[in-house]
Amino acid sequence: GFGVPEDVWLRSADVRALLGDVLLNSQSAIGDWLDRDEIRRLVNGYYDGQPRVSAIQLWTLLTLGVWMEGRRRSPSSRVAVGKNVRP
Repeated sequence: GFGVPEDVWLRSADVRALLGDVLLNSQSAIGDWLDRDEIRRLVNGYYDGQPRVSAIQLWTLLTLGVWMEGRRRSPSSRVAVGKNVRP
């Protein structure tokens, strides 16, 4: 395997802006499912250098948030369970 530079990515201005839009926005899809205050604490903790928050945790949340936003904007893209599944 190989290492993934989540920390480098998360510190870039573009990704940090995306993180704000996807995780910290009061209208974000992820906030409908997860505690917005806890997400904010994790994000702030990461950027404040708290060791309890890792880059992979934040990257995972960001990935989930991007996926959730995509699903919210395009509900017709939802796949029916069992549809087009071959035995």
